[in-house]
Amino acid sequence: MTRKQRATLSDVASKAGVSPVTVSRAIRHPEMVSEKLRERINNAVRSLGYIPNHLASALASHRTNIVGVIVPSLTNGVFDDYLAAIQDVFSLANIQVLVTNVRYSAEKEEKAINTLLGYHPEAMILVGVDQTENSRQMLTNAGIPVVQTLDLTMRALQPLNIFTDRAMKALRI
Repeated sequence: MTRKQRATLSDVASKAGVSPVTVSRAIRHPEMVSEKLRERINNAVRSLGYIPNHLASALASHRTNIVGVIVPSLTNGVFDDYLAAIQDVFSLANIQVLVTNVRYSAEKEEKAINTLLGYHPEAMILVGVDQTENSRQMLTNAGIPVVQTLDLTMRALQPLNIFTDRAMKALRI
């Protein structure tokens, strides 16, 4: 089975009879494009089934609008409300939350940290403060806000280790 080629921004531009820059502007800042032109571009987007390439956008803007969240369990009911609250807050800022379940395993947490950091998240949120030294080093070297939650310690990676309004300010949201 061959993979179908996805429509590109240039494909939309050709179909709408505009430049790729105009398509990008219409998608990212619709208020900057006339209603008539926006409608023409939206019709081209729909007919081609175009989905914006967030990787290309992240490369251009150096922003992924992703926050990585690592939880020890998805079956423990405590984390239902925890994840819902995180999702509620970040969705208001148009930031996507990537969640990883590590099943209370330090080894899986280390791998999850490595994987999530590969997506260049804006921040990481973890449950607890007992990460391995390698995990702590990766998080420190990432140069992003790290919020350790549901535990208090003098060994926090960053001074703020409780998920509160102050944490959101630290993440600049």
